Amino acid sequence: MAEDNLKIATIASLLKLDIAGKYFDEAMNLSDGNPSVPYAYSLYLNFNGEYEKAISLCHEMIKMFSLSDGDKQVIYGNLGVFYKNISDWENAELYQKKSLSIAESRNDIRGQITIKNNIAVLLNNKEKYTEAYNILLETLPRIDDEINIEVDSDIKNSLRILKSDILTNIVISLKRKSAYNIDIESRNSNLKKALNYINEAIDISEMINEPVKIITNYGNASNIYKELMQFEKCEKFINLALNKSIEIKNKKLIALSKYNLSLLYIEIDKLPEAKEICLSLIENKENIHGRLLPDIYHTLAYIDYLSKMFNSSLKYCDLASNSYKELQLDKALSVVEELKEKMQ
Repeated sequence: MAEDNLKIATIASLLKLDIAGKYFDEAMNLSDGNPSVPYAYSLYLNFNGEYEKAISLCHEMIKMFSLSDGDKQVIYGNLGVFYKNISDWENAELYQKKSLSIAESRNDIRGQITIKNNIAVLLNNKEKYTEAYNILLETLPRIDDEINIEVDSDIKNSLRILKSDILTNIVISLKRKSAYNIDIESRNSNLKKALNYINEAIDISEMINEPVKIITNYGNASNIYKELMQFEKCEKFINLALNKSIEIKNKKLIALSKYNLSLLYIEIDKLPEAKEICLSLIENKENIHGRLLPDIYHTLAYIDYLSKMFNSSLKYCDLASNSYKELQLDKALSVVEELKEKMQ
């Protein structure tokens, strides 16, 4: 019975059906020591943004079941990702390193590549962009080797998805490095490198038809084109990302795509439209995770600064600063402080 409910829940979650949670709960009640049930449920909870529940379930699995090293490696890695999703950097790093240690002891090359990619994501979130970039560059030839030697088409495609993730994270490292680079030539060089990487990532995700990866890559492409002041291409990719996000009913990606549209509107002097989008986003905070909320506050502060509404701008600066401090994002915090100084 547990396996039947698990199968129904898994299919329902793939089809984005609301009944998935019900069948996962029933499978959990009937699981009787089957670790595959809580494992699948934890992934479902994470996908739906219920990160604390996913974390709790993983810890229960570690306590309740006699797990192989391979199982522990996967669960520790998942815990690292789940903790990253709630911006708990310390635990995120702890569990990724535990997972990597097991992968190295097992000589699991593909596992090591996956975990190093996850560690790079964590480093990007901690604003350690150069360190993340170097780790990711080191993994690229290794993932290419694994793709080339794999004969099973399904496994080969899963490795291609991993490569797409690595390319996407390289783009994030380069894009954010460029944002803090005052040397225009170096900044544009990083952005052009990023554009080459994101185009390759788009090709892979479209070939395999992975909607979330496609949307993420479209969003990153739009940001690069915006920084290069190619606004028509920027808007094209934002709309592609937004439409596909709506199609798959992913509220988190819908919010992110709308935020990217607000940033474009600032660049093309549509400040009222940009502000309207940002205000609508913070009215639905349940769809916003990680640094996106303080980024929206910072954007509202900047819009009001440009509109000479300094009291309102300072209010949003304070909201952004408090959130950036909680997330330990010192570089982002310094940018907000610079904006506040302009209004003193």
